[in-house]
Amino acid sequence: MFITVFTFEARPGNEEAVINLFKEWQRDLMPVSRGVLASEVLRDAKNPRHFVSIARFESEAALRAVAGSSAQDAWYRKLVALSLDEPVFTDYELAWSTQ
Repeated sequence: MFITVFTFEARPGNEEAVINLFKEWQRDLMPVSRGVLASEVLRDAKNPRHFVSIARFESEAALRAVAGSSAQDAWYRKLVALSLDEPVFTDYELAWSTQ
């Protein structure tokens, strides 16, 4: 399993728009994104403008295929417009899990 995690801070007043954008991704892009296993967004309890996104993929190749699609790029540009800065990405390989 390959996992990408990214963090970002929403512009003031855009917190709900960020959440709705991820719901849009789930509705419109996840069904056509091969190799996506799961995705979630965490919202900082102390700083509600700070978000962490965790997306799980079957493989690194699956992540790269999704990330390289024009639909994903258009969605990402919407996210950047709602954010103070570009999200910071870190990629991981699963080393251990309880599942």
